[in-house]
Amino acid sequence: DGDGVTDGDEIIDGTDPTDPCEFVVTSQTVPTSTVWNDLDCDNDGVTNGDEIANGTDPLNPDTDGDGVTDGDEIIDGTDPTDPCDFDVTSQTVDPSAEWNDLDCDNDGINNGDEVILGTDPLNPDTDGDGVTDGDEIIDGTDPTDPCEFVLASQTVPTSTVWNDLDCDNDGISNGDEIILGTDPQNSDTDGDGVIDGDEVNDGTDPIDPCDFDVTSQTVDPSAEWNDLDCDGDGVTNGDEIANGTDPGDSCSFVFTSQTTTPSNEWNTLDCDGDGVVNGIEISNGTDPTDPCDFLAESQTVPPSNEWNDLDCDGDGVTNGDEIADGTDPTDPCSFVLASQTVDPSAVWNDLDCDNDGISNGNEVVLGTDPQNSDTDGDGVIDGDEINDGTDPNDPCSFDITSQTVDPSTEWNDLDCDGDGVTNGDEINDGTDPQNGCDFVEGSQTLPSTTWNDLDCDGDGITNGDEIAGGTDPYNPCSFDSTNQTLPTTTVWNELDCDNDGVTNGDEVNDGTNPLDQCDFVLESQTLPTSQEWLDFDCDGDGVTNGDEIIDGTDPLSVCDFDYMSQTVSPTVIWLSADCDCDGAGDGIPNGDEMGDVNGNGIPDFLECNNGDITSEDNLDVFDIMTPNGDGLNDVFTIRGIDKYPNNTVEIYNRWGVKVFETREYGVGDNYFRGISNGRVTISETEQLPVGTYYYVITYVNDNGETKKMAGPLYINRN
Repeated sequence: DGDGVTDGDEIIDGTDPTDPCEFVVTSQTVPTSTVWNDLDCDNDGVTNGDEIANGTDPLNPDTDGDGVTDGDEIIDGTDPTDPCDFDVTSQTVDPSAEWNDLDCDNDGINNGDEVILGTDPLNPDTDGDGVTDGDEIIDGTDPTDPCEFVLASQTVPTSTVWNDLDCDNDGISNGDEIILGTDPQNSDTDGDGVIDGDEVNDGTDPIDPCDFDVTSQTVDPSAEWNDLDCDGDGVTNGDEIANGTDPGDSCSFVFTSQTTTPSNEWNTLDCDGDGVVNGIEISNGTDPTDPCDFLAESQTVPPSNEWNDLDCDGDGVTNGDEIADGTDPTDPCSFVLASQTVDPSAVWNDLDCDNDGISNGNEVVLGTDPQNSDTDGDGVIDGDEINDGTDPNDPCSFDITSQTVDPSTEWNDLDCDGDGVTNGDEINDGTDPQNGCDFVEGSQTLPSTTWNDLDCDGDGITNGDEIAGGTDPYNPCSFDSTNQTLPTTTVWNELDCDNDGVTNGDEVNDGTNPLDQCDFVLESQTLPTSQEWLDFDCDGDGVTNGDEIIDGTDPLSVCDFDYMSQTVSPTVIWLSADCDCDGAGDGIPNGDEMGDVNGNGIPDFLECNNGDITSEDNLDVFDIMTPNGDGLNDVFTIRGIDKYPNNTVEIYNRWGVKVFETREYGVGDNYFRGISNGRVTISETEQLPVGTYYYVITYVNDNGETKKMAGPLYINRN
């Protein structure tokens, strides 16, 4: 059959010597025939002759048992005699048992198992993830899934395909992750909550859990990261996230959440800018996040501008200004008032820094000094001034009985009452610094500014006018009433300067002279009179005022007296008066009627019309009258008419019009006083004009005879 095996050997081998394709290759001892060489006994696409030349088995289409026919291997350019040199995609026949037991790629998995697993028996790392298929089987990962592997098991180079993948979808390819040192299977390698790609974009380190931008945190941080304290502030990252603070900012934290020891670097920071480093604040027990919770003596670093602009103690002065002023920015009562540039706090307003009984807020409203209990320095604390109703800002407005603190030097040098004596000297002298009239003259060291305008004795006349008028400005009864330009005082009003029993005030009201003991209204006497006044004879009628009071007569009326009480000499005024006719006068002055013409025991100055006995019926008619109220000839005098009460008197004007008529003239108070009693055109009670009138007197004398007398009567009021 030309198969290179002698027929005899074929008989021995039990093969068919007539079948060129049935033989034992090892029995080929003679050259094969050309026909046989051109045959393809195993149908592998390679002629028998070529197989002999190639060293492959012309009876086995897959000489090396790798599942790829020899012909395909020739086409693929692989070695058909090498079971580990083949193109796996060309495997079209079942590999041999021997091939299955081989481990062509030395990955720890035999070829048969690789076929079962779907891995590449020629590639120790089928999925290209850098972990051999055998290690993946050991690790329990999928050797065909390039993104399922144990990073620590990577022992071979990763594939280009794998390098271009982004297994963890963090925006960074696996290859770049290997270069960066990040985990291609963990989108947040360092567990800081920021995926590796965002860290690269942010410029932070994706393998440093404390190098991140907190605003880029888009995934849950790791438990390990939560337990870290990245910023060294003593608060774990996890607690900072829970508190809403920045775990990357050493000064963004909740003080009460500190559960770990802060870093040395943090201890040297001044998070709240109060000038006290954090470590010292912790030692002092103050809050390093509260710029107003600190001990001033612990300030060792410059405070921040923000701190300088704060007002920690609420006193209205910024911390910076307090430091500049040398006051304590933690003490609301330690400040310079002039430095208040911000609104004080409600707490400060309710304080009373100077303990004067007025809250700071009310002091600001009042304009008083909340640091000085006695703002105006007058020795009365501001609270007492408010209670007294005086002005706590006016050093001269105070109640001297309320002085409980030492007045200021400035107050001592003032002269509140303008008397020329300083307040301090007045206190030393025991005089009243508010009373311009109470001072020691020898203590005057300043010009008197207001003394001249004062009225020290309360008599209504300024001191200056009293000096000019020659009266005593300290004697309320030494004054010239014509100089009274001020209201008199109550004390002066209640005095009785002239001792007439009428107070000065009543005399002023009555229009009488409070310095003239004989110028007063009798009804206004409310005080006891002096002995001097009792012994005086005001009306000059010869009867002392005291006796007139006893007699019930008027000590001011020259004609109202009891002649039996005349014990002093009458005055010229009385002697010139005409007291008879019930004060209307009979035309003869008292001085001319001192005798008793008719011998009846009654002085003639008390008997009306006690006339000349040589006239007819002893009647004497005065033809002139002057009814001007001066007490002389105020009535029409008919001396002696009282002896003849049965009479009629008529008065006519020059036109013959009767203007007056009466009966019983001269009896009682029945006299003609120059006033009409109403006739025709003349109104009753109307004063008659100056001029000549005519009288007609009709009377019955002692003999029962009716007689008439008539004549002119001239009325003159000058």
